[in-house]
Amino acid sequence: MENIESTSCEATQDAVTENAELPYVEIVTDYIKCDDHYVPNVAPELQTEEQAPGEFSYAEETANDKIQEIINKIKDEVSKQTGQSLEVYEAISYISQVVAGMVYIIKVHVGDDNCIHVRVYLPLSNDDVEATPELNDIQVNKSKEDKIDFF
Repeated sequence: MENIESTSCEATQDAVTENAELPYVEIVTDYIKCDDHYVPNVAPELQTEEQAPGEFSYAEETANDKIQEIINKIKDEVSKQTGQSLEVYEAISYISQVVAGMVYIIKVHVGDDNCIHVRVYLPLSNDDVEATPELNDIQVNKSKEDKIDFF
């Protein structure tokens, strides 16, 4: 990866994106602030198959039953915040972040070509109690083609 300290935010994001075929990052050497968000500065030689705590997997993964189950649990809250009835409500893809639990940013199809992106925190759980997902934020007016990004 190029030295991104001296590059623009766009070049920084491009440098991270060009390494997206490597699914996870083990060590983030530091973060560079770009506009209103941070982009990880990761040396390619530090990339591995494991996702380190605090690091987002920037490669979108296809949503599975677990992701659909998570968004189903927050559907009423999403409907209330968006003002939509959400008759169509299907998880398409997601990115994730390991924290004390997991943060998911999920692309959700809500009808026609309309999508929303929801950021959900799923706390750690023990064997006795199932974790309850918490809706953190929503981005509306998205399309199926819009890339998921941290927000």
